[in-house]
Amino acid sequence: MPQAFEENPHEVFRRNMYVSPFWEGSVQGLADLVGRDRVLYGSDYPHPEGLAEPLGFFKYAEPMDENLTYDFMGDNARRMMGMPVQNPAGDALAMSA
Repeated sequence: MPQAFEENPHEVFRRNMYVSPFWEGSVQGLADLVGRDRVLYGSDYPHPEGLAEPLGFFKYAEPMDENLTYDFMGDNARRMMGMPVQNPAGDALAMSA
């Protein structure tokens, strides 16, 4: 019933939500679904979405291109808080969106 909503629910979600995938999930797949600017790295150990060794995430993650790695690992959180990005290529989302 999308016609029952004043706005497209997907657009409302994208405007208001950020998502941190489980360590066994696909970052690229999630970025494709919700937008690469809405995926954030996080670890909430001992909850199931976290790892005891947070940097161990890369043992399980599929390869990501350099810009998605910067966005996911910190630049998206920095943007959300109004801080400068750390990607040495500049604002990768603005360049590749």
